[in-house]
Amino acid sequence: MDKFNIYALIAIGNALGAFAIGFFIFLQNRKAKANATFFLLTITVTIWSTAYYAWQIADTASSALFWSRYLMAGAIFIPVVYIHFILAFLGKTEKNKKSLFLSYLIFFGFFLFNFSSYFVNRVESALNFKYWPKPGPVFHLFLVLWLAYAFYGTYLLLVAYKKNKGIKKIQIRYLLGGIILGYVGGSTNYFLWYGIPLLPIANFFVILQLLAIAFAILKYRLLNIKIIATEFLVGLISLILFINIFAYESGTELITNIIIFMITGIFGISLIRSVIQEIKIKEKAQRLAFQLKEANKKLKKLDEAKSEFISIASHQLRTPLSAVKGYAAMLLEEVKDPERKDALNKIFLSNERLIKLVNDLLNLSRIERGKLQFNFKERQLADILDSVIAELQMLATRRGLKIIYNRVDLPLLKIDEDKLRQVFINIIDNAIKYTPKGTITIKTYLDENNVIIAVHDTGIGMKQEDINSIYEKFQRGKTGIDICPSGTGIGLYIAHKIVEAHNGRIWAESKGVNQGSTFYIKLPLPD
Repeated sequence: MDKFNIYALIAIGNALGAFAIGFFIFLQNRKAKANATFFLLTITVTIWSTAYYAWQIADTASSALFWSRYLMAGAIFIPVVYIHFILAFLGKTEKNKKSLFLSYLIFFGFFLFNFSSYFVNRVESALNFKYWPKPGPVFHLFLVLWLAYAFYGTYLLLVAYKKNKGIKKIQIRYLLGGIILGYVGGSTNYFLWYGIPLLPIANFFVILQLLAIAFAILKYRLLNIKIIATEFLVGLISLILFINIFAYESGTELITNIIIFMITGIFGISLIRSVIQEIKIKEKAQRLAFQLKEANKKLKKLDEAKSEFISIASHQLRTPLSAVKGYAAMLLEEVKDPERKDALNKIFLSNERLIKLVNDLLNLSRIERGKLQFNFKERQLADILDSVIAELQMLATRRGLKIIYNRVDLPLLKIDEDKLRQVFINIIDNAIKYTPKGTITIKTYLDENNVIIAVHDTGIGMKQEDINSIYEKFQRGKTGIDICPSGTGIGLYIAHKIVEAHNGRIWAESKGVNQGSTFYIKLPLPD
């Protein structure tokens, strides 16, 4: 097959493909402006491609000139119809009615010049083509506007691409790909008009452009094809069975054929309805999935903003609280009056609780942002427990509680002293807080390749459902809320994360309400 026939074959393929694609998209939603304008665009391409085919097989110069002018009748309106489609797709046709009307008027003016020598002047041989059109003076202006509308359409899509998200953004991406393919394909036809020896090799891109646009329109709606296929199949079978009704040899066979036709029709309608219902459910699921994804993105941004705020606020609070603690401690040593000393002691303890809260919030924000840093060094765990118990002894005494702890020196562990100290403070402070009377017993012992720290209290205990949730962020046991409603529910969450970072484990046990609790911390021994 020579090159002459190849171009003719591509042209007729473009014509048939363009009309089929456009008609199919139009049937999907006849009321949608984007679908209607796209169908109009495919009609202009069909006119252009059909004439292109006729021009390629023309035997005389007069015939070739006629079909060259005829193909431009379709090509003239492609730019303005394409802009119309883009505006319809973006929902901007109402705002651009006047400019669209003016555009159609301008290109209609070119159409009036089309069948004269002012637009297509003549045909002559060029490269491998026996007849190739040459431009008239009006054609130059048309080509400038053709390019201008191509760039303007690209500009509109780029602006919309930056503003939109999700499905719309993906659809616009396909449109941008389509406009590049289409205009690259179309532009290769115009080089030979001006004597530039470049073959129109990209004509096949035109059909690819239409396919890209069609896919963009149907993006996340491709399941509708199942409905059409089902309807076609049911219709075809029904037609065959209907014709078969008249091919009978006896009354019994006629009745049988009618019954088969009716049953098939009933089941066919039921099948179509079930497919439509399935499509609706799937499309709804896709919309919900997309909405959930967008909502999740917004929640992540809000969570990041919240963590940043907590971090900044906590940093700002630490300095004045440290100053209050220092002055309160100094005054406690100097003041001898029991009433004043008691008041200062309350200030000191309240400030300590506030410092603990600020530290918890600061560590929470660091954990959420993945910025909680650890400084692992070999340390004696008993020294840390001695320090924590000494710090909390006053609080336990004030509540009439006794802390029982027998120091046991353990193998050195590679740990972050400050972080584990915070864990022990949290666990023992909770034991004091939720124990109205009795004792807090702290034991340490070795278990195979681990060190176990057990903190047992005789307090209010916990329900099993509470034990399963206390390590979650902002979660507290219901029994504990009644005793101490002011807690935040983040201390144990932070303790869990810190112990986890040490490759350890933290858990709690309780026999039930008012039967006490035991918290265990397991830390691995060094290799």
